[in-house]
Amino acid sequence: MERHFDIEIRELTKKLFEMTTLVERAIDLVILSILERDSRIAQEVIESEKITDELEIDIEEQCMTMLALYQPVAKDLRYIVMIMRIIVDLERMSDETKSIAVSAINLLKDPPIELFMQKIPDMAKKVKVMVRNAITSLVEKNEEMALSVIEDDDAVDEDYHNILQNLKKELTERRFNCERIIDWLFITRHFERLGDHATNIAEDVLYIVRGKNVKHMKP
Repeated sequence: MERHFDIEIRELTKKLFEMTTLVERAIDLVILSILERDSRIAQEVIESEKITDELEIDIEEQCMTMLALYQPVAKDLRYIVMIMRIIVDLERMSDETKSIAVSAINLLKDPPIELFMQKIPDMAKKVKVMVRNAITSLVEKNEEMALSVIEDDDAVDEDYHNILQNLKKELTERRFNCERIIDWLFITRHFERLGDHATNIAEDVLYIVRGKNVKHMKP
């Protein structure tokens, strides 16, 4: 007979995957809103953030109830604790996409700056792959994929610093509206943070699989 605990774990995991789907979709939409210069898409991202927040609260409450009711140990305890950590990163990713969407709407006040219309979405697509792989590694308990996410963060960081130099140059030369350059700066920073949160999730997956905390350590 299946334990009540196992049934609740399955329900909890289902909610977690629902939350990851919402975050993935928000990232897809916010990239599209930049490329298409579409405020309606950006607004959809902003509004979806509330749903993610509500789901985070629901999952957290279920985790706390399960910890109190079942007092799990070893692998079961580790899994619930990791879910609680992962939903924090997912909620922050939702916040980041909302902030990007707000800046994307601001960009519409001036003509597009072609250099950043290409460079930043390219970086964003790398981040999107990191997020997808982090989530897949969680679903499949795939250690190799989790490690690849951690390694890919270096490439995103490099893109971020290169774009940052270009943004600083444009601020100095004042060829464009400084407010729009600052919007691009915020967008770039938020995408870089999305990569950091994907890395956090990958590290949590490694903890679930290995039973050893790898944060702040080379895998």
